[in-house]
Amino acid sequence: MRTRNYLTKEDMNTTIEDTESTYQDLWDAVSSIALMCDGAESEDGVGFNGRDTKFGRRLAGTSPDQWTAAMASDCHTMLATYQGQLENYGFIFAELPVPAKTFEDGRDDARQAEYARRDQRTIDYDLGEFHVYFTYNAGLVSEIRNIMGSSWDSDQARWVIEGAAAGQLRAFGEAHAFTATEEANVVLREHEAVAVDTPVATRRLTLVGRDLIFEFDYDAELVDAVKAIT
Repeated sequence: MRTRNYLTKEDMNTTIEDTESTYQDLWDAVSSIALMCDGAESEDGVGFNGRDTKFGRRLAGTSPDQWTAAMASDCHTMLATYQGQLENYGFIFAELPVPAKTFEDGRDDARQAEYARRDQRTIDYDLGEFHVYFTYNAGLVSEIRNIMGSSWDSDQARWVIEGAAAGQLRAFGEAHAFTATEEANVVLREHEAVAVDTPVATRRLTLVGRDLIFEFDYDAELVDAVKAIT
């Protein structure tokens, strides 16, 4: 292992700050692609390719302050493949910071970071929505399904909750000893806890490729109406 001798405490602090800034900049770039990625279900030139889908999404799903040097290094290497997309999202690859190269496996580090989140009860917040992580528990699953606008993200192994349901999520988190990240705490504290007493009917229409996906609680009339669409 290579080590660095710092001449002063200021040198060490500067290096730490530079590292944090580098990870944050790379996280911003990879997240811009992850936000548009459909899991490589279609060849539309948007999002990650099949090999990079899980890694890219795991990087975006991990706070940059939890990144390892290997994750940052492998992220930068991967982003070279997506220079065209990055430009569309306002990032110039050549201007991104270049992290130190390592001989460790950043993809495995990202995988382990995802597994660690699953083993904890955590609430995170990003881009107007909450991300909830916990090891499978039938009771928790039954209850979180009743939170307004909740949905399961199988690719990231997490529950996604609309920002508008902050009050319900706060009550859920407090009742079951969840830990909220700093970003999530800021939003949750702005809302009073609201008990999740009864299921909330969900109706959602999503465009996936050329397909329209209808999501709603069972309703015979709605089922007949959808079947009648040609």
